[in-house]
Amino acid sequence: MFVIDAPAIRETETGIRLEAPITIKGETRVAYFEVDAPHGAYLTLDRADPFLVAFFFYALRLGEDIEVKAPVSEPLHYHISSVLMDFLVSIYPEHAYRPVRLLAPTITTPVANQGAVGTGVSCGIDSLTTIFRHHVHPLPSMALTHLCYFDTGSHGRPGEEKMEELFVARRKLALNFGSAIGLPVVEVRSNLSELMPLAFGLTHTYLNAAAVLALQPLFSTYYYASGASILDFLASNSDPAYFDTYLLPLLSTRSLRLYAAEENLGRIAKTRVVIANPLSRRFLNVCNVEARNCGTCNKCIRTLLALDALGVVEQYGEVFDLDSYKSLRDNHLVYHYKHFLKKNPSHLNLHTILNRHLKLSHHVRGISQYLRGELGRLIRNITGRLRS
Repeated sequence: MFVIDAPAIRETETGIRLEAPITIKGETRVAYFEVDAPHGAYLTLDRADPFLVAFFFYALRLGEDIEVKAPVSEPLHYHISSVLMDFLVSIYPEHAYRPVRLLAPTITTPVANQGAVGTGVSCGIDSLTTIFRHHVHPLPSMALTHLCYFDTGSHGRPGEEKMEELFVARRKLALNFGSAIGLPVVEVRSNLSELMPLAFGLTHTYLNAAAVLALQPLFSTYYYASGASILDFLASNSDPAYFDTYLLPLLSTRSLRLYAAEENLGRIAKTRVVIANPLSRRFLNVCNVEARNCGTCNKCIRTLLALDALGVVEQYGEVFDLDSYKSLRDNHLVYHYKHFLKKNPSHLNLHTILNRHLKLSHHVRGISQYLRGELGRLIRNITGRLRS
């Protein structure tokens, strides 16, 4: 049995915590969401919504029934137990997931909130697109009032060498950006990644949605910057971004609506939105691995190529090493073409503006690398079958 105990509020030296004991495989540890003291009054104490959303996917993976010893918002209970579990079981056949029982009292009253409207501030392409399109909105109740900086595992696991460095640098970037655009930043720190041995790429939607649900007395609307287009729905099950547009409404409650923001836009359309705002030249940060854009990871490469194809790459010398990019540009184009052949959704979209930049040598080298990769994969599959 996977047990979630009733939440409680506790003051610490660094802020105010919403915490709950979580029992997994007979071992009990305390999970928490922590905010700075001024936001402590907005923590969700009367229901266990954030803890259920944070952990139900892991319980599903373990095949353990979930017992929650505090009320859960009735729509959320219904969505998870009657809809979402069956959906997730169906899209992860390779892990032999099975539906589990959710045993929890429910609460029907919505949470009274301040009507705040939030979104995350990572300063990547998805993040900045969402912010720039909602900072000023023709519908006043849908305009952003807050930015959010969540520490739910995106910087790495506790104890990893670069985790603290990335957290501090990205936090500074988020706060500086908030000051520049004139929006307050709400910071939520948690230990969720310590309690769950699953890759962040597989769980980020649940963990970040949980952080928002921990602040239901503050937020009525939250835009989760979609990492994939609705046109790529279920292109992969390795990242919930490919089904956020379906998932996020099911993680909403009567008082808090979660949106998959800008899921109707492809990568190039989002990049056009971002480059139209001068703030992006100071704050754009897409890197997977470094506090400053490294220029060589997948996200950096595809962003640099897009900026180049759109004729604005020279404007981004403050956030990228452009000399290094220029020296590696041919290799990056080959890398792109290889991933285009592999039908990577991001590179399929990018190809619409990059195709005219590709030379015969890029095609030849890209095809060669693609075929070598496919041959290696085939050999590994055959070897694995022979060993089994």
